Amino acid sequence: MAAILVLASVACGEKSASPVAPSAPTPPVAATFRVTGTVTDARDATPLAGVRVDIAEGATTPAPTQTDDAGHYTIEALPTGAYTIRAALDGFETFTTAITLDDARTVDFQLTHAETGPDPDPPVSTERWRLSGVVIASATHAPLAGARVEVMRDADHIADATTGADGRFDLPDLVPGPLTVRATADGFAPAESALVLETDTTIDLALDSLRPPGPAVAGRVLDVLSDRPLSGVHVAIVDGAESATDDDGGFTVNGVPGDVQHVRLTSPGTIERYTQLRTAGEAATLTLMPRTFNLTAFDQMLRARGDLHRWTQAPRVVIQRRVLTFTTTTDATYVATADEMTEAEVEALIADLTWALPQLTGQTFTGFAGIEIETAAPDDTVEITRSGTIVVARVAGLEPAINAWGYGRWAWNGAGEVQMGVVMLDSAFEQSDSPYRRSLRAHELGHALGYDHVADGISVMHASGRIEPTVFDHDATRIAFRRTPLNQSPDIDPDPITVNRQSRVGAVRWEGAP
Repeated sequence: MAAILVLASVACGEKSASPVAPSAPTPPVAATFRVTGTVTDARDATPLAGVRVDIAEGATTPAPTQTDDAGHYTIEALPTGAYTIRAALDGFETFTTAITLDDARTVDFQLTHAETGPDPDPPVSTERWRLSGVVIASATHAPLAGARVEVMRDADHIADATTGADGRFDLPDLVPGPLTVRATADGFAPAESALVLETDTTIDLALDSLRPPGPAVAGRVLDVLSDRPLSGVHVAIVDGAESATDDDGGFTVNGVPGDVQHVRLTSPGTIERYTQLRTAGEAATLTLMPRTFNLTAFDQMLRARGDLHRWTQAPRVVIQRRVLTFTTTTDATYVATADEMTEAEVEALIADLTWALPQLTGQTFTGFAGIEIETAAPDDTVEITRSGTIVVARVAGLEPAINAWGYGRWAWNGAGEVQMGVVMLDSAFEQSDSPYRRSLRAHELGHALGYDHVADGISVMHASGRIEPTVFDHDATRIAFRRTPLNQSPDIDPDPITVNRQSRVGAVRWEGAP
């Protein structure tokens, strides 16, 4: 199959006045912190979506944010200081609270309904009632252990429980009023019952057998950043059974006929994930992203073209000692000049690249597969696109041509696997005493690894090229290297049934950035 080459590029580290950065480093960026929380209805603890949350007073007043469907909000990049945080939603009383911020904080709000005139809402009942019962198989009347019982009011989730070995469930402290009770279990059709809760109530739910249980699949669910087991995660086989993880994050659920099970994993504190499990084989370990993670910046950096592209093996790196002559950003070859890097300059460049690599791969790659130093003869043509390799070179005339101190390129195949990369560094900038040489080298290495620019200054991939690798970079790339190439937002793995990945490996695309 003929390779399909698409070349693109981006310049980084744009200069403001001259190609050489200021001789004195800029002051360090002040530490900033994040405020997160959940906004609920004070009546029944229902999460409230669309609540406007903003900083009413404080050291800085960023743009307001809104709560998502789970009532969650996040305000980023707040410096140390005193703040007044405000939550407002039509039909509810506005609530404010004062905090002193010197670390990340969680601030939750409970909003009360506003008075609407001469006919205010009736008083909220303080009574609480218990709902209990048993889930059985309708054909045999046998109790169903491990069935999931969910209580809803107006389609909103109120509470849930899992039946014990005797099929029984118990849900105390429920607010009076109309409810819908839904029960699900492996191999059975869901059953629902509507009732008005006015006192302690017992209800039995009988489930009809859907089909003979499919093959069982098992696994364990962990937090992707901490490896902490996640309990209570809802594990659902598409068109099949459902279950929930135990205290150790483990689950077993009956699938549907076939070798591959399509799985959906959800919980209030994590980003929803769709993936696949093999019916046969060892139990799978599945990881979930915390809902507080900056998914927008992650998508900009790692899924800017719709899906994830990354190296699947540690790349080799080739350092070209000769300075090359710049022509265009898309050329595959460049001509060597008579100028070359000194031994000390080569050693410093290698040190910076090997320092940055683990931080830009979530510690997946602790070193390059190999490091080679080449010295071309003057006027020789140097090939810079090499499979499995990142070629690094100084380039004369780069900054005057593209108004950037560096340029990175990378190529990936149809399976989302990055195949090769290029790091071009402006020779005049490299010989300056700029304090940003190391950060720019790390930035361009990020491009060669397949990463795009991030808008906020939280990442080495910010277009300025003046930020060294951050905690966000480590966490984002740790997640990326625990996902299959072609993973899509929010967290959807490619389908091995509908994506014939091997047939697409021959198609290679190029991209680049400054």
